[in-house]
Amino acid sequence: MPVSVIIGIALHLLVKGKILFSIMFTLLAVGALFGALFIWLLG
Repeated sequence: MPVSVIIGIALHLLVKGKILFSIMFTLLAVGALFGALFIWLLG
């Protein structure tokens, strides 16, 4: 999932190196992408 990696890097830069926030936002973004993919495949 290269898109989630790019999102994670962008969010890490936006929160200025706050690791906890960047990890949380990255996990949320990955979860949202997997959820959208799952719904798209089932739909």
